[in-house]
Amino acid sequence: MHRGSSRLKVSHRRCESMSNPASSACEQITEALQNDRLELPTLPEVAFKVRDVAEQDDVTIPTLCRVIEQDPALAAHLIKVANSPLFRVTRTMQDLNSAISRMGTQYSATLSVGLAMRQMYQATSEIIDRRLRDTWAHACDVAAVSGVITQHFTTLRKDQAVLAGLTHAIGSLPILTWAEHNPRLVGDSLTLQAVIDVMQGHIGGQILRRWNFPEEIAAVPEQFTDFDRKPGAPDLVDVVMASHLITLDNPEHPHCKIASLSESAFDRMGFDPNDEQGAFAELAGEIAEARASFA
Repeated sequence: MHRGSSRLKVSHRRCESMSNPASSACEQITEALQNDRLELPTLPEVAFKVRDVAEQDDVTIPTLCRVIEQDPALAAHLIKVANSPLFRVTRTMQDLNSAISRMGTQYSATLSVGLAMRQMYQATSEIIDRRLRDTWAHACDVAAVSGVITQHFTTLRKDQAVLAGLTHAIGSLPILTWAEHNPRLVGDSLTLQAVIDVMQGHIGGQILRRWNFPEEIAAVPEQFTDFDRKPGAPDLVDVVMASHLITLDNPEHPHCKIASLSESAFDRMGFDPNDEQGAFAELAGEIAEARASFA
């Protein structure tokens, strides 16, 4: 059986155990997805251009700079991140060329691809637009924490961890776009959230594979709330899972309660976020500044 088909059947079984409105919405979204009628997002043009340039063996900083400069908001955000604690700043960078030089072409390109997605998180409906903006804000929070955690507690690539954080909830985007045309669901926030919780993982993985993202990143939306998973070593799913829980900042959240009952990503990476004297506690200031730089 194809892996995607298996995941879709898992989502289908979870739908059947939900309330009638949520189950009905899940069934409709599943049918739309299977028949290519669900509007899946496409990667922004500037992200395509950055990725194409970055894949060239002889890519230079000025070449990458010229592509990113086509989106002034993206360029400004990149400079802001370059001046964050993720790069142990000694002096402030004022221009994009210097920012890319500090971060390196690989990290700059990967981060640009992720940050370019911000333009997709908007809608005409006020309620859905707010939900999309909140989703993007949480993704930025998770990305910032993922970068810090990866830098201090793993040997994984920091740029990949940040991109995984920025895209971990991408599957909610087409669901919210679909909901925008279903007024009854828009007005029922609890049902809408239940649908997102069940469906976004599979849809997110499908989107990222269509965009030809690395499999270790494409797997993150599908697995970052699978708190019983036991990988052989810490991976990007662990990083995003831990960052997601940290940014929730609410021990009563269902995800926090479930995670506390199993061996956690925190254990695998070797830190306790609740230990006020531990290694993680020493990073509180760095994490706060990193989150501010991604906001």
